[in-house]
Amino acid sequence: MTIERNEYSYIIHCDHCSEYLEIETDDWEMVKEEMKMQGWRIQKDENDCWENVCSVCARIPGVLKISLKGELK
Repeated sequence: MTIERNEYSYIIHCDHCSEYLEIETDDWEMVKEEMKMQGWRIQKDENDCWENVCSVCARIPGVLKISLKGELK
């Protein structure tokens, strides 16, 4: 899970491609809400580590470990 944080923003990198999302805020809860609104997902991988999935990769079969309702697959 690659997240860069500076004084004014967060830069979230997709763990499956080179896509990234920059969100201008210092509030982590707002970052998670903005990611969700833009179709990004945060999930745990097979090693129980958190990963970020962009909206494009989220549509690739087998990438998401959690369904849209939140149940584990």
